[in-house]
Amino acid sequence: MFNSICGGPREYGVVLGSFSPMHTGHLDLVMAAKKLCPKGAIIAVCGLDGDRGTRIGLPIERRYEIIKSMFEGDPLVHVVMMKDNDIGIAGYMDKWAEWIEALSYKIAEIVYGNADVGKRKCMKLLQRTTIFTGETSYRQAILSVFTKGPNVYLLSRDLNTISATQIRKHPMKYWDEIIGYEFKAQFAKRVLIIGTASEGKSTLTQDLARYFDAGCTEEYGHTYIADVNGETPHPDDTKLTYDDYIRFLDEQYRVNSASWHKVNICDSDAMTTLMYAKYYSMDDRYAITEEDYKRIEAHAKFLKYDAIFVLPPKKDSWVQDGSRDCLTNSFEDRKKQYQVLMNIIGKHYCTEDIVYLNGTYHENFMRARDKIKSLLSD
Repeated sequence: MFNSICGGPREYGVVLGSFSPMHTGHLDLVMAAKKLCPKGAIIAVCGLDGDRGTRIGLPIERRYEIIKSMFEGDPLVHVVMMKDNDIGIAGYMDKWAEWIEALSYKIAEIVYGNADVGKRKCMKLLQRTTIFTGETSYRQAILSVFTKGPNVYLLSRDLNTISATQIRKHPMKYWDEIIGYEFKAQFAKRVLIIGTASEGKSTLTQDLARYFDAGCTEEYGHTYIADVNGETPHPDDTKLTYDDYIRFLDEQYRVNSASWHKVNICDSDAMTTLMYAKYYSMDDRYAITEEDYKRIEAHAKFLKYDAIFVLPPKKDSWVQDGSRDCLTNSFEDRKKQYQVLMNIIGKHYCTEDIVYLNGTYHENFMRARDKIKSLLSD
């Protein structure tokens, strides 16, 4: 599995990588270092500000925290962060001597409990270290710098051909090679289904989630109103306050962003809450005011969606399920709400990317299904 350069493995195994994202090839290195080196593995998360990980939403600090959490409780694995900015170099490819010296202090901090042990002692520690890598260029560079330095093991690409570059280009194709739900979440496809009340959003969300074995979320405000009203057959939205809408925004954002399935189908988001808040703020029958709405809008956070499906109102679609407002259930009211919604969508998203589902339920399902299939075929 590994090509030895200078004899057998030494006491400490150091695994180098940017981990953008972590994948099975990295895990092969970690497991080898952990099992072949008597004192375990040290994972060195490498990078700098604005690196390739940062460009996909995973800055080095975040990668370090994810991997540290992943191996928490494993006494044979330690995690360190090698951020070039902190070392004072712009990149280690032409600064290997300085970079490896900085790495030796990180290793010393783990081995001795602190890094204040002197350069000579740190460099001697390297002679008790094996570096594990999947990059031939890294191996050659390290060996060219040190005659009496770390041993270097190279992972055979014949046994694991995956790379982070391949994953970043085609995450759906190599989904199963990504390690850890937090890394998977960075590449997951997120789909939003949105519209006014009683247009079939929940049913469509659930059916698509079943079809794709996907994660799905509910409209939090709808669920909340149903819960707090208990036995009341027709909840009264007129009493909803600023605090209620803030809770709707925060909880909907949390559930929509939390799932790490390959594709996640979201029933409503902040735009739904803003639609109702805006519409109700213009009606004296409701507790919320226009000043409240301005504060609610300022609080809203918006996720990135790979597809947004909009269900326009249909004349005979409205059904009271025991959790819907009755004061604005007419077709005319829902058309006005829909216009409010479209104004909000236009403010926060590119309307050219929206798919309008205005056919029969089956036509809508098939159109959404085909679009999601295209998202998963990268």
